[in-house]
Amino acid sequence: MTDDESRIIRHLLEVEGEASAIINSAREEADSVIAKARAAEDEKFKSEYTALRKQLSEKEAEQKKVLLEKHEAELESYRQNLRNAVQDKKAFSTCLDTVLFE
Repeated sequence: MTDDESRIIRHLLEVEGEASAIINSAREEADSVIAKARAAEDEKFKSEYTALRKQLSEKEAEQKKVLLEKHEAELESYRQNLRNAVQDKKAFSTCLDTVLFE
């Protein structure tokens, strides 16, 4: 092998080493950019998720309150109807006599 060939091979190895270093640097930079983007998106997701969860919890509490008020109103209406109901004790006794003794 001549000096020129050795020099060319050494030069090619140096170029390959530089290319490898450039590729490694680019890979590290890409990994850093990806990690930052992932962290930003994770934070955005967490923020939006928290806001949506809060909104749904408030909506649930509101609907629960409405349903509870409706339930209480219906229950009070039923109780009022029971209080206002006329008791016909004579008709009830007659009905029992008919069912039990005839």
